[in-house]
Amino acid sequence: MALEAAGLQAVAFDGVAHGESAGRRTTVLDHVAGMHALQERHGRFAAVVGHSLGGLAAGIAVRDGLAAERYVAIAAPTGFDSVVASFRRLVGLPDALHEALCDRVARDLFPGEPGARERLDLVRHPVAADVPALFVHDVDDRMHGSAEARRLHAAHPGSELLVTAELGHNRVLDDPDVVAAVVEHASASLLVAR
Repeated sequence: MALEAAGLQAVAFDGVAHGESAGRRTTVLDHVAGMHALQERHGRFAAVVGHSLGGLAAGIAVRDGLAAERYVAIAAPTGFDSVVASFRRLVGLPDALHEALCDRVARDLFPGEPGARERLDLVRHPVAADVPALFVHDVDDRMHGSAEARRLHAAHPGSELLVTAELGHNRVLDDPDVVAAVVEHASASLLVAR
């Protein structure tokens, strides 16, 4: 189902230091700020959809007041600790360094945010139950394992879970079945209202 057929207009942005946007580093809070800026310009959203760090940011934004009817996270980590764990694993740092690395990153990236590790966690602090959520993840995702989506799904009662195979972290975005499921989920509140 195409966005237009569902009555949806897409508004998208590249997060800071992503895609064609400027910058060399970003935080999930930069993504959240971008979403709020878009909402100020375009109004309430039928759905907020994010990939990877953007999926985590979308959930945090909606949880913390961004006006959206629905939420979709594709290949998203569960929170702060999960992002650090993925980084640590990808660069080959041992598990024993996890706590010290999390504490250091939290101090450096969020100096005025006490409790950032807990606050930026969608398992401990999920999106409200009245915002239907869809979690999409591929079993072959090497960035953030599919267990992330299973944990998010468990923390969000009533959410939907779509697990794919052989698509990895990025190709999941181009899969026709994934695109159809995301558009169907995003447009569901519009179809009920008609």
